[in-house]
Amino acid sequence: MRQCTSCFQTLPLHCFYTNSNAPDGRRSKCKECQRVVSSAYKKKRRALANKGLLPPFKNEDKVSRTEYSLRKLYGISLEQYDKMREDQNYCCAVCLKHETSQKKRLSVDHSHTTGEIRGLLCENCNLSLIAQREDPDIFLRAADYLKKGSGIYVPEK
Repeated sequence: MRQCTSCFQTLPLHCFYTNSNAPDGRRSKCKECQRVVSSAYKKKRRALANKGLLPPFKNEDKVSRTEYSLRKLYGISLEQYDKMREDQNYCCAVCLKHETSQKKRLSVDHSHTTGEIRGLLCENCNLSLIAQREDPDIFLRAADYLKKGSGIYVPEK
């Protein structure tokens, strides 16, 4: 038996949801009180999402969640993002791999110094190439290095 912290009724443990962090493994509110609190939270959250102040819940309307992220992070609309994808033939601007060969959608690449959006990159190019260093001279030296080679080869085994 346990007392609910909301309605103060003493109820059997099966009337409380489980909580692995609690000492007795149960939540402090009974299931009925928890449902009331959860539905009020969801109603308030959904109203804020409809006003564009919060993104929708994860399992709702993926398109508007994406648009919310694009607007909040980069100040662009979903239409602008789609136009950039079309202009790049739905490929990463650096490695030219098609977006369908990627697990995630193309990332918006931008200069952290000026804020200018440069284009769309696959996750690998965005994280490993561009995000590490934004100095074009380093990339030119790296390209020369890769073209040059040494003329020495690893022996075959």
